[in-house]
Amino acid sequence: MRATGGRLLGRMGGHPVLTLTTTGWRSGQEFSTPVIGIADGDDWLIVASHGGAVSNPRWLRNVVSNPRVKVRVGAGGPVTMRARILPPGERAEWWPRLAGAYPAYATMQGRTDRELAVVRLTRGERET
Repeated sequence: MRATGGRLLGRMGGHPVLTLTTTGWRSGQEFSTPVIGIADGDDWLIVASHGGAVSNPRWLRNVVSNPRVKVRVGAGGPVTMRARILPPGERAEWWPRLAGAYPAYATMQGRTDRELAVVRLTRGERET
């Protein structure tokens, strides 16, 4: 994805695939993961689906430990953002819109007993 500036594998279900870089909660090392981004103005919403697995994706634990993340969209440079897991009421408000925008989320939610976390990424300063 990075080599082609997002031209290949840069979209899924009509939405951009973001590269989310988190800091490991134990190691302190950076880890990058592709995630589907649903735009909300300058913010992005992402879902910790992990394909409907019983466990959360590893990046979610990293976000809990350190909400400062980097996000890359296509060929653009990394942007520092703050990740915030939506509380239950706010998640309930957004869930129908997210599942409507990317119906596979509803399928993944149906595969697991855990509630798929929704994370809002809010813009920070651009990385140099």
